[in-house]
Amino acid sequence: FQKRVAYINVFKSDFQVHTSTASFSTDRSTYPHIIEENYIQEGKEEGLSFVVATCTTERDDNILRSKTPCHVSNDTNFKEKISELNLIMSDKLNALGWTKVFVDTRHYSPIKTLPKTCKPPSRELWN
Repeated sequence: FQKRVAYINVFKSDFQVHTSTASFSTDRSTYPHIIEENYIQEGKEEGLSFVVATCTTERDDNILRSKTPCHVSNDTNFKEKISELNLIMSDKLNALGWTKVFVDTRHYSPIKTLPKTCKPPSRELWN
């Protein structure tokens, strides 16, 4: 593919795919993401107010070609193994080069309110 675009529902508005999974991100990743501010403004002008943020990752052939061994010994606990595998997966996917469009679709949901334990964070965090 010459261009890869991922649309990610934020604010826990996608009940099937969590935001971090859809954006293949992990709290341990340091892969650089470039915020595209112009896209957000253009989207608002075109009536695309559901676009919260857009960012890109640059293609990195060195990461893609590297045979990243999973340095996880048999002594490592299960959570650490999963965390290491998620980091490798995240970096490899980001290295393909992506445009990630984060959208807020809560106002389209047939479920108007969520239980307080599932209440999404404020959109103000993204503005």
